[in-house]
Amino acid sequence: MESPCIVVATDLSPGAEPAARWGANLGRLTGWPVHAAHIIEIGFESWWRNRYDVLVNEGSMAAARARVAQWFEDATGAAPAGVEIRVSDCHAGLTEVVEALGASVLAMAPTGKNALVQAVAGSRVQELAARPPCPLAVVHPEQHDLGTEARIAVAVDFSHPASEALRVAANLAAAAGAALHLVHVVAVPDVPALPSLFEGEDLAVVEEAERALAGLAVPYDRVQREVVMGGPAEALSAYVAREAIDLLVVGRTGHRSVIADVLGSTPRALIRHLPCTVMVAPPPSTPADAG
Repeated sequence: MESPCIVVATDLSPGAEPAARWGANLGRLTGWPVHAAHIIEIGFESWWRNRYDVLVNEGSMAAARARVAQWFEDATGAAPAGVEIRVSDCHAGLTEVVEALGASVLAMAPTGKNALVQAVAGSRVQELAARPPCPLAVVHPEQHDLGTEARIAVAVDFSHPASEALRVAANLAAAAGAALHLVHVVAVPDVPALPSLFEGEDLAVVEEAERALAGLAVPYDRVQREVVMGGPAEALSAYVAREAIDLLVVGRTGHRSVIADVLGSTPRALIRHLPCTVMVAPPPSTPADAG
C-alpha cells in the first residue's frame, strides 16, 4: 500500500470547490498529499461527446489532467499532488482510485438531488456512503476548515463498526488540535414512565469511553462525552446544531439493500440533511476480509 493520502472527487463544478478546500486543509494538517479524481461516467452523453477518447488519445488525457489540476488550483490556491481520471461509474472509479493510492480519506460534495429521487434512483454520494472504500467525507458547502477551534463529534455505540469511526475521529482531532465529542444515542420509546430506566446510561458510556480511548492519539482532556435521547439521525442532527459541530464521524453498518435504499440508514439520513460535514467510516477489516 502507498503512503496515506487524500482523494478529492470533482465534477469540475463550483459546487465541488468546498470539498477541494476541505481536503487541502486536511492535507496541510496531516502532511498527506492531496490528489484530485475525476470520473467520466459511462453513458450515452459521454459517448456522444467523445469523452471516452481519453482512453486511447494521449493528448486528450493530458488535456483532461491539466484541466482538473487547474480547477483544483483555482479552488484551493495550490496544485494537487496528482490527478486521477477514470472512465467508469462513480463508485467503481473512485474505489479504484482509493485502492490504487492507498487513500485514507475520500472527500466529495453532497448531491443536489431531492430525497424522493435519491430513494427511487439513488445518487452517487449515497451509493458511496453505503459502501465507502475508505472514510468518506461529504463536505458541507459552508464548512471547509478544521483547526484548533474546530469541534469533531463521533457517534459511538461501542460496536465493531463504531470502533473504526472512533479511531478516525480521534486521529483527525489530534491532527487538528480540535476538541472531540463522543456522542452515544439512546433510542427511548415515547412512554413517559420509561426514561428513568436509562438513568445509568451516562455512567456506562463514560466507562466504555475510558476503555475505547485508551491508546488513541487525542489528548484525554480534549474529549467530551455525551448521551442523547431519540432516533439516531434526528438526535445527532440536533446535537450538531446545539454544539456547533464542524465534523460528525459515523460508522457504516450493515449492507446495501433495496430496503436500506428506500428507508435509509443513519449515515444516509444524515447526508440527506447534512447538518455539517459528515464522514462515514467503513468498518475495520477482519482476517476474514483479508482472505
